[in-house]
Amino acid sequence: MRLNFVNACWVAMIFAGMWAPAASGAEPQSKQASMAREVHVLTVQGKVVHVVAGNFWGIRGSDGRNYDPGILPVAFQQADMPVRIEARLVTKRSARMWGKAIEIVHIEKQALEPDAHSHHQQAAPGYQRSVHDYKVPDVDVIDAGGAAVTSASLFDTDKTVVVSFIFTSCTAICPILTATLTQTQQRLGPEAQRVRIVSISIDPEYDTPARLRDYARRFDAQGDWNFLTGERSALRELQRAFDADRGDKNNHQPLALIRRAGQKQWVRLDGFTSAAELASEIQPQSGT
Repeated sequence: MRLNFVNACWVAMIFAGMWAPAASGAEPQSKQASMAREVHVLTVQGKVVHVVAGNFWGIRGSDGRNYDPGILPVAFQQADMPVRIEARLVTKRSARMWGKAIEIVHIEKQALEPDAHSHHQQAAPGYQRSVHDYKVPDVDVIDAGGAAVTSASLFDTDKTVVVSFIFTSCTAICPILTATLTQTQQRLGPEAQRVRIVSISIDPEYDTPARLRDYARRFDAQGDWNFLTGERSALRELQRAFDADRGDKNNHQPLALIRRAGQKQWVRLDGFTSAAELASEIQPQSGT
């Protein structure tokens, strides 16, 4: 009888030990779930962007930041569509690393008033425009096909020339710039044949011709689009000529440079542009 009483005590203690942690752990789990639900909802105004590199849709906010909604409703999958969204920040998402990961709570299309565009640009400009007299040095470079060429052979043309600086391992600025150039080509249609694009690597040790070819395929680069690598000293000379040398590659800024056909001056666009904005700079309306 005494043995049974001891055994019963042990059984009671074992059960108490088994259930106590579960009971004590229930409250923290509940608190964690409650905290997870208490997520700040932010409001963003901006434009829809098609990121060609990953074949997905994002939002470029009027604050200059990129927002990745994961899946954008089909009705809003239209490049440059002005939208207003309410969303929650998401802490974990796939490794594509394009802007802030968000979960859309509400999204609506915004209509811009016909005369409100210039005011919008002043309030929250996506880019800054300036005009410069740049002298492009003649240096030896290597194209994506592995051929040795000179910068003079590329810039000495009667076509409109567009210049960008990229590196293929870039996950933030470069994919947006390159995707915008792809969309600009598509927007220009047949007129794109009169435009030469020159994308210059700022990480030549990594950006071999093979990697540049792969990069060009990923972004569906068409026509007269030249991707360049080569000796770092030569590429740095080109960067300095366009006031684009920021030292470390991770310090580079979004930049597009345009020299229209028959002109000597360069239009400098600091910041992110849409395909429509870039196309209008490349092919301005008569009289502009």
